[in-house]
Amino acid sequence: MKTKIRALIAFVLTALTLTHYAAAALLRDDFNDSTINAGLWQASTLFGDSSITESGGNAVFLDRGRLLSLAVFPTSIDVTGRFTITGNVRDQLNILTRTTGISTNPFAEFDLGISFRFQIQNDNGSTTNNIKIARHGYPGATPILMQGTFGLALNTPYDFRVTDDGTNVALYINDLVTPFLTATDSTVIGNRLGIYNREGSGGGSSISDGSVTRLDYVQVVPEPSTALFGALSALVFLVSRNRSSRIA
Repeated sequence: MKTKIRALIAFVLTALTLTHYAAAALLRDDFNDSTINAGLWQASTLFGDSSITESGGNAVFLDRGRLLSLAVFPTSIDVTGRFTITGNVRDQLNILTRTTGISTNPFAEFDLGISFRFQIQNDNGSTTNNIKIARHGYPGATPILMQGTFGLALNTPYDFRVTDDGTNVALYINDLVTPFLTATDSTVIGNRLGIYNREGSGGGSSISDGSVTRLDYVQVVPEPSTALFGALSALVFLVSRNRSSRIA
């Protein structure tokens, strides 16, 4: 009987995982067209040397190129993708959940949202705490919710995953099972996804210095924790009932 129960648990969890990731995509873009898909994204370039294009199966962000999802998402989402920083060691990839897409600040960032940041080093050359989760709150403060150090290098692809259920957020890099950073923030903001790169002083604009980041793909699915918890609860009930019947 124990063997049957274990097999049932394995089957249900496998089925849930495959169904969730294969069939539940809210957004998927492999950037294999010649231009940014206007049916999925609102593209914007805020400075004279900014651009956002597609090349070689990648979305190419140059000096604050930006993408904003046209779709609005449910409260709980799970975002995965792969990026490579190819331009400057001080370049930074930002992925925002809960954003409104509004940008009124002088730095051409999205004003509001939960930001997941990846950077090789800062303007002072420090590689410490180069990975961050923050809450954009312009014109108010932008508090850092959690930060940590992860060695990144130019021209090296990294898989990422970010999850946000409206309160609990997590950032994963390369290991997409164990979170690298976790934080909590229940601030109600927006319901779109924003992606852009940014840089320190230099180059043709006040905030860029030949910064280039390539995004190989991005996918958004419903955050699975609720469904998995429900399935596990049902399995615990079945196991408990089985044990009770055997005792009786």
